[in-house]
Amino acid sequence: MIRIAFKVGDTYRYHYRSALQATMTMGQGTELPFKADASADATWMVVSVDANGNTTVDLTLANLKTTFIGSFLPGSTTTSTTTTTTQHIQFQVAPTGEIVSGGGPSGPPSPFSGAQGLGPPGTDQFLAILPGHSVKPGDTWTKSFTRPNPFGQGGITYTTENRFLRYDNLKSGRAAVTETTATVPMDFTFDLQKAMSATGGLASPPPPPIPTPVSGRLHIQGTSSTDTTTWFDVKTDQVEKMTTVDSTDETITFLGISGLATPSVPPALQGSLPPLSQGFFGPQHFVGRQTLELDRIP
Repeated sequence: MIRIAFKVGDTYRYHYRSALQATMTMGQGTELPFKADASADATWMVVSVDANGNTTVDLTLANLKTTFIGSFLPGSTTTSTTTTTTQHIQFQVAPTGEIVSGGGPSGPPSPFSGAQGLGPPGTDQFLAILPGHSVKPGDTWTKSFTRPNPFGQGGITYTTENRFLRYDNLKSGRAAVTETTATVPMDFTFDLQKAMSATGGLASPPPPPIPTPVSGRLHIQGTSSTDTTTWFDVKTDQVEKMTTVDSTDETITFLGISGLATPSVPPALQGSLPPLSQGFFGPQHFVGRQTLELDRIP
C-alpha cells in the first residue's frame, strides 16, 4: 500500500523551485502582467506523529531567492531580486497526503503570498492524495475533504480525482507515481492580522508594489485548479519528488483595511483611476499559473 510514514526526529532535504506567470487588475485599471521565479533549500524535520499517523513537520526554507519581473506602467518593466536567509513553517500531513493544517511549501500565487505559507488555507495542497488501500498502476479513486479557515469565515473543500500512473526507478529506489487533479472553489474571508501572527509576519516584502496591510480582512472569491504528481518511495514511504501546477482565478476585495497611508498616484495614471479606497486601487482580480517542484537530496 502506498502511504507516507515518518519517524520523530527524521530530517529530509529537498531542492525547491517555483515559477509564476500572472496578471493583476486593480479596480478599473489596466491589466498588469508579472512573473516570479523562486528557489530554495528545503528541510523537513519531523516534530511529532499522532495516533492516526498525522505528522507535524517543521519546514525550513534556506537561501530563498525570488526574482520578480513586472510591468506597472505602459512601456516599463521592473525587475527585483530578494534573498531571505531562512523561513520556518509548520504543517501537518496525513498518511494519505492531505495537508491537515498549517502551510505547505507554497501559498497560492496571490499578491499577499510573499511569505511562503501565507495564503488561504487549503490552497497549499501540494502532495498527491493516496487511496488508503492497495492499488495497482492504472487504478483510480476519488476523495473529498474540507479544511476549515483558521483566519476567518468559510473553508476550502477539495474534490479530487486520482490515478496511480506507474512505477519509476529513481536513484534512491523504486517509486510509485501518483497524480491528483482538483478544482477548488474559493469564497471566504481572510483576516490578515491573524494570518501574519500565525506565520510570524512577512520575512520579505510581497513582489507587487503593494504594502501589506497592518490589519483588515480580504474577501476572496474564485477557483484554484491543481494538477499534482508525486513520487513515493515504496520502501521508505517517503516523498522523493513532487511537481504541482496550480491555476488560480480570484478576486480580492479589501474590508476594513487600516494602518496604511494613502499612496500617491503616479502622474501618468492621474485621471484614469477610480477613487482610492483605504490606500488601494479597489478590488483586485488575479489570474495566474504557478509551477512548484520538490526534489529530494539523498
